[in-house]
Amino acid sequence: MNIAQKSNDILKEEFERRILSNKSYSARAFAKDIGLSSSMARLILNNQRTLSRKKALVVSRNLGFNEVQHDLFVNLVTVEGGANQEEKKVAQEKLEKILQFKPKKSLSEEESNLISKWFFAGIISCLQLDEYDGSVAFISQQLNLSETAVEKYLNILIKLNLVEFRGGRFTSSVVDLTSTHDIPSEALKNAHESFLAQATNAIRAVDVDKRDITYMTMGIDKAKLPEAKRLIKDFRRNLTKFMESGKKEEVYSLNIQFFPLKNFKK
Repeated sequence: MNIAQKSNDILKEEFERRILSNKSYSARAFAKDIGLSSSMARLILNNQRTLSRKKALVVSRNLGFNEVQHDLFVNLVTVEGGANQEEKKVAQEKLEKILQFKPKKSLSEEESNLISKWFFAGIISCLQLDEYDGSVAFISQQLNLSETAVEKYLNILIKLNLVEFRGGRFTSSVVDLTSTHDIPSEALKNAHESFLAQATNAIRAVDVDKRDITYMTMGIDKAKLPEAKRLIKDFRRNLTKFMESGKKEEVYSLNIQFFPLKNFKK
């Protein structure tokens, strides 16, 4: 569910997904499945009507929305066509809280080790692209991986409860993945090496207008390192929030390196 959509768009997207998996699926069948009359469903799919809050509760239940999706959908309906301004105001406040919410999963060392390669995070991001059609072929084309490999990696993500298969398509169960911070971790080292290898490949494989790879070298006050790491973390979060706020057309990777040039093991 795209949190930038209108409630009617959410229903239209669900209807289109069902048609993709069943070419004979009709608007009448969709109306029956979500608990609406055929005429009401047709008006909604044509953007000529919006649901009432009462009907939104029924539709959300029939679509099997999870708690966050349910709250989003019902409050969207209320804001778009609430009975009074006070209801709309309360619903708008709830929506703003939902828009700030990102389900997270903290990975154990063992789990992190299983998905330490770059393509696992890439697959999860692919599932959030606007043009994702639910197919393994789409992910394969986006990440230049074989369909067999994508299926294998998806199965691993499903076992870790990071991805689920519902409604004929794979969907991400979480938005943010976190692992250990500032703690020596073999899995995290492997992940960093994997992404850095991709960044190295991008230097020659990606046109300069589609990438940004730069470096700076400086003398520093080591006492400022904790604050520097906090600034880098804030930058990552702010840039991610900015880039994910629009259309999701392609998967990008951001890597920031900040390290001393001495004390390397030979």
